[in-house]
Amino acid sequence: YTGFHQTLEHCIACGHLITDTILQALGHSYHLTCFKCSKCSICLDGIPFITDKNQNLFCLHDYHMTYGPRCDKCSNPICPE
Repeated sequence: YTGFHQTLEHCIACGHLITDTILQALGHSYHLTCFKCSKCSICLDGIPFITDKNQNLFCLHDYHMTYGPRCDKCSNPICPE
């Protein structure tokens, strides 16, 4: 590597060097295209997101669909409005 490459950030999601826009979130650096929901892959830049206990990124909808409470009768997730 040249000195330039040694000063670049590595994306926490893919491990590759970030040579363009760096997105900083949760104390880590990401490529813009790597900062996405782990379920639906929507880019999370500029929209509310949440992480699970393993630090996986989720849009709010998919987090509630995955981890939210379920109806006792039909087992469908109960999502906030």
